[in-house]
Amino acid sequence: MEKALKGLVMMSQLLETASKSLLDGKIPAMWMSKSYVSNKPVNSYIVDLKSRINMLNDWIANGQPMTYWLSGFFFTHSYTTGVMQNFARKHKIPIDLLTFDFEVLVGEVTEKPADGAYIYGLFLEAARWNIE
Repeated sequence: MEKALKGLVMMSQLLETASKSLLDGKIPAMWMSKSYVSNKPVNSYIVDLKSRINMLNDWIANGQPMTYWLSGFFFTHSYTTGVMQNFARKHKIPIDLLTFDFEVLVGEVTEKPADGAYIYGLFLEAARWNIE
């Protein structure tokens, strides 16, 4: 797009459409065809995308984290299925017999769980959390 704006390459319809979207603060359709679903304006989308990339890069560089940002995954079902598969293999239980059990933790997590995973990033809509 920079080269097209400088006149070094032809401005295609695709680039022009993307440019208009960015000027309107919207995520270009060409990005969304390769992206996770998001209704955020482009600035918030980029901040969110950077956070997701940082989470994955940290995981690659430092190994499995103690907690996982569940809403930061592109397809959360694949992650939760992986957690169940690991448990099923470890305990030699058919995965079809497993269900999730949840426990809300208060405070900072200092070590990984023996089984399962600690997650964060969940949110409630039209409700509020009462820890008591």
